[in-house]
Amino acid sequence: HAYNNVYFRSRSANDARNSSGAGFRRSFNKHPPSRYYLFLRQETLHYRAYSRQHQVAVNDMKKISINCDAHKREQSIKRMRLYYRRQYLDRVPVYFGVEARYFLKERGIGFLEYFESPEKNFYHQLMNFKWRMEHLEDDGLGREDVVVFPDFQNTTTAGLFDFGSIVFSDTETPRVEPFINTIEELRKLEPPDLHREMGAKKRDYLIRMKELVKDYEVQVNGEPIAITVWHGWHETMGTGALDMLGQNFYLWMIEYPEEITQLLDLLTRTSIDYEYDMRKISGIPANGGE
Repeated sequence: HAYNNVYFRSRSANDARNSSGAGFRRSFNKHPPSRYYLFLRQETLHYRAYSRQHQVAVNDMKKISINCDAHKREQSIKRMRLYYRRQYLDRVPVYFGVEARYFLKERGIGFLEYFESPEKNFYHQLMNFKWRMEHLEDDGLGREDVVVFPDFQNTTTAGLFDFGSIVFSDTETPRVEPFINTIEELRKLEPPDLHREMGAKKRDYLIRMKELVKDYEVQVNGEPIAITVWHGWHETMGTGALDMLGQNFYLWMIEYPEEITQLLDLLTRTSIDYEYDMRKISGIPANGGE
């Protein structure tokens, strides 16, 4: 993360001595100052940071301006509109599969910051979109809205059963610690309460994110674009089962095929019920749309 045009107003002399460039980065990791204020000369955004938790609280961040190549954006818009009509401009659209785990690292943001609250999850997705539009020249330039959703990476399916099994780290994507360790535990597994665990978490985030839309304006080359709040995706049944059972998922396919079949059926029914529930909040028809 570049420290150009960054100023630190410190509470102590040690803070001041360690407040520039790579020296600050090393000092921050080993001996974080008790408190500092971070000012960025970029638009009118004001950041107030509390370094002990490695977090950035968001204040007065209403307008996000994005600047990209206008001609390439115009071509990508035409290309994508024709694509959705099953027509062709000059080539097949290309969209790089680059996601939050890459953008956050490039922007110098930790995962704990990203997951901390719906407000920060929402804001950093907007800023990830800005980074993408200003640095990647694929047909993502043709996006005519920015989509945000409750993003907990690849943990939703298993998290519906046991949110506490998710291991969060500031430097790595979250992972699920397997929580079904014996075949007896698997046989006792019941459908989860979708109003608890991950279901409750993502529902709360979704509702709050829909409220946040009115507080932000995103512009691309001076033109406003819509912010679309979606309920998000969740993993396949196989991924969820692997998260929950670890390597036993593969071993028990041979030793206990009936139990594994029942588990995959349970995960399928749970995912369908969860999808219906979230679509109601998103305003998407239960039997239509993505």
